[in-house]
Amino acid sequence: MTARGIAWRRMAPIWVPAVLFFLGNLAVLGWLSGSTVGREAQVRAEVDRLEDEVRRLERLQRQARKEREAVEALHRDMTVLYDDVLGSLEERLTPILREVGEAARVAGLRPERFSYSAKEVKKLNLFEFSITFSVEARYTAVVKLLQRLRNSPEFLIVDRLSLAGEEGSTTDTIRLGIRVKTYVAEADEALLEALRAGSLAGGEGP
Repeated sequence: MTARGIAWRRMAPIWVPAVLFFLGNLAVLGWLSGSTVGREAQVRAEVDRLEDEVRRLERLQRQARKEREAVEALHRDMTVLYDDVLGSLEERLTPILREVGEAARVAGLRPERFSYSAKEVKKLNLFEFSITFSVEARYTAVVKLLQRLRNSPEFLIVDRLSLAGEEGSTTDTIRLGIRVKTYVAEADEALLEALRAGSLAGGEGP
């Protein structure tokens, strides 16, 4: 054995612990580095997940805001419909009768006896009011009457037309039964009973 080898062996108690300590520190450093990288990846994945969740919640919030605005707009429209368009039968009865009478006058017609009916439509939470009458006139006059009713500022629906005439008739005059109806949001029960009984005040027609 050479002198150098003997010297290394003599100094083994000094350098062996130092080498082992260095190797131990190197292993610990490697473990810590690996653990930190793994932890960083976990944290990054968690951050990405949370960011995705935040974006999802923001989308839901925007959607909920739009739906709430749509519901509020619908509520406003329904309020306008019930209060300003449909209203109550007491408020609208005279304008409705006036419109029907004016439509007949514009068409040059003199309708026969008017009859009235009213009923509650629970499914719609509304009341239906109908006016039924008949006319005998030329086709062009009837068309003018119907156009005037459909273009009325009042909410009126030409609900039914029934032709009452002889088949094969050569005359250009037709006899037509007409029912016009509308809906109201409110109706006084006493007025409804008077309408059902056919005892509407103010005469037999508009």
